[in-house]
Amino acid sequence: MRNHIEAFKQFGEDELRMVSTHDATNYEMQYVREDLRDAFTDGELDNAHRNLVANQVSSEDFSQAVDHGGLQAQQFFFEDVLAFIFPASRYDGVLVSYDREGSIPVAEVSEPASTYWSDPGRTDHRRPDRFHAD
Repeated sequence: MRNHIEAFKQFGEDELRMVSTHDATNYEMQYVREDLRDAFTDGELDNAHRNLVANQVSSEDFSQAVDHGGLQAQQFFFEDVLAFIFPASRYDGVLVSYDREGSIPVAEVSEPASTYWSDPGRTDHRRPDRFHAD
């Protein structure tokens, strides 16, 4: 995952806040910017994970209802934060967030997430149904 973190940093190293992977029951913080390491309690992160997965499942259902192909990403624009969720399956995915101070090329940020699932060096060896490298 380290190579993927570096890839996400190319869009704004100072703005990259965190990168995490998740499935239905667990999440793993892959990267947290130093000034944010104590910003959230474990309980807050657990609650955020539950909400993230619930939102991802709901979005997958919506994606199927509108029939425009599989959901590739979700974007969240908060006052100070730009967040992306890149689902790999109904429950699995990558969450990436940036400060909104910089100029983040929204369409290009998805590339590092899409290659994560085909990386033989990753520690999560499940094979999701999306994000296969070309």
